[in-house]
Parts: sequence; C-alpha cells; structure tokens
Amino acid sequence: DNLIDNILNLSKMDIQETSKVLEPLDIKLLISNLEKKYYPVLKQKKLRLKTDLSGSLILNADKSILVSILSNLLDNAVKYADENGAIYISAFKPKDERLYLRITNTYRELDALELKELFKPFHRLRHTKNPGSGLGLTIVNKQLKKCNGSITARNSKKGLMFELEFPNL
Repeated sequence: DNLIDNILNLSKMDIQETSKVLEPLDIKLLISNLEKKYYPVLKQKKLRLKTDLSGSLILNADKSILVSILSNLLDNAVKYADENGAIYISAFKPKDERLYLRITNTYRELDALELKELFKPFHRLRHTKNPGSGLGLTIVNKQLKKCNGSITARNSKKGLMFELEFPNL
C-alpha cells in the first residue's frame, strides 16, 4: 500500500466532514464480490475462505466507505494469515437491527498490549515481514466511527478476530 495515499486519506478524515450517501447494501453480495477479487491471492497463499452469512444482511450504509473497510480488513487477513491457513467471515443481524461482522484469520495469539495498539497510527505487529504502513486499521477505525460503528480485535480459537458493529441508519 502507498504510505503517502494513506496519510492523505487519514488527514482528510480529520479535516473535512465528507457527506455519506446511504443506501441499502446487501452484505452477502459485497462479500461475494470481494471473494472474487481476492481469489488469486487466496489461491497463491493456499488460504481457505469460509463464510457464514445467514439471514437478511441488508445494511443502510455508504457503499464506498463499507467497501473500503471490508477491503482493508480482508487485505490484512490475507497478508497475516499463515500459508495453508484460513480466513473466516461471518455476519449476523439480531433483533436489535445492528449488524455484526467478524473477520478472523489464522494467526498467532496476540498479547494484550499488541491487541490494544493495533488501531494506533503507524503501529506494526512485532516480528512481521509483511509490507504495510501501519495505517490501515487506523483508517478502518476512523471510517467506522464516522458511520457510528465500532471495531474490536481479540484472539479466538480460530486466530485473530476483528468484530465490527454497524448501526442500521
């Protein structure tokens, strides 16, 4: 990824309030499109992509922001998943009309400090050889806040999990 582009995007988010164009979006369709986009790199790294997208998963959101968030997280999942590993994407919408999305990739367990620092600008995981600027998760976090959403990271049995929560605006 391009460091200068990421810094400019981050600065723009801090300076200007961009208008959001809300529309009903089918999460299943967006994720299906991302699966197709990432298929070559998934195949190259011998990664399995497993999805659990049950029920109606329509979310009123800004498409460009949502695609940016999902792409950034899937980029990271592919980048950090162990070769021959797996990426799990699940989404559900309980009765409270909020949408929850989880993206998990096989990876080592992170300690509490590493989990806490994931969303800090320019933060990079220790002992990683993967390229990057350390701004992707900071941008995702800011984009979610603009949409009144949230993101958390935690260890799970399957690996490193990012859980997103979206209000249905």
